[in-house]
Amino acid sequence: MSEHQLFFPFSNGPSYALADFFTSSSNQHAFEYIKQWPNWPNLGMAILGPTGSGKTHLAHIWQSLSGARFFDLNKDSDSLKSFQIVQTEPLIFDEQFPGDVDFFHLLNMLRDKKISFLILNKTPFSQKQIHLKDLLSRLINIPSFTLQEPDDDLLKAMILKQCADAQIVISEPILKYITTHVNRSYEGVALFCKKLIHAIQVQRHNLTLPLVKTVLDH
Repeated sequence: MSEHQLFFPFSNGPSYALADFFTSSSNQHAFEYIKQWPNWPNLGMAILGPTGSGKTHLAHIWQSLSGARFFDLNKDSDSLKSFQIVQTEPLIFDEQFPGDVDFFHLLNMLRDKKISFLILNKTPFSQKQIHLKDLLSRLINIPSFTLQEPDDDLLKAMILKQCADAQIVISEPILKYITTHVNRSYEGVALFCKKLIHAIQVQRHNLTLPLVKTVLDH
């Protein structure tokens, strides 16, 4: 039986609210550390994980707690010296970093002013990415949390949330089939949901098990 979808022509963007973040063994430690702010033993924190793992969602949760703002590489790097002088709120680096020397001076400024910061990156920093030894030493000493590959509960939550953000409701039988057969990685879930949403919203298919099978096979 077809599951007819009713949604507005333009869906909302992803929700980064605390209530929409699903905790599991994959992200529990990072989430708990976020909640400990401002009582961090170190001013900084780094969250590592692939695209779709929830790094940005965690950053928005911390932003709501701390009043932090996202560092904008294109805008802020043009006036980095004056930026360092006037900067007072915590900062989030979401895979956008200035050059090594500027980044080192910026982290020194944050330390001197006792301003907290959060760094998001796919992988740990290494000499391939950071050539300035003093900066590399500073970065690898920041408390870091790696988001693990999703367990069953998180896998289901990811699928439900990404579809809910697109105003698509998935029944339990179809959800169970998807979690059993989908690529069990953050990238795999994101790609599947993107294709499924496109098939429903753009191609105007109904959400059925045959449609799900077709999307999984391509």
